[in-house]
Amino acid sequence: MPRLNAGYRGPTGGWSGASARALVAVARSILVIVWHLLADPAARYADLGAGYYADRIDKGNKARNHIRQLEALGFTVTLTPAA
Repeated sequence: MPRLNAGYRGPTGGWSGASARALVAVARSILVIVWHLLADPAARYADLGAGYYADRIDKGNKARNHIRQLEALGFTVTLTPAA
């Protein structure tokens, strides 16, 4: 009887549809970046940094969205700023 190794993925034989689509989406994003860098000799890659997206979040919009979702569930929401 053959032994099953760590790479065994079951009788379906592999990746689920969702994970395969996600893998293709990430690969495409990387390919688009590489193409733009190679197509334009003047283009330079600039890392935006670890906090780029965290700095761009508007706290007011985020709070309003959460309040709206809680009110849609039937809650009454009152916010007080933290000290």
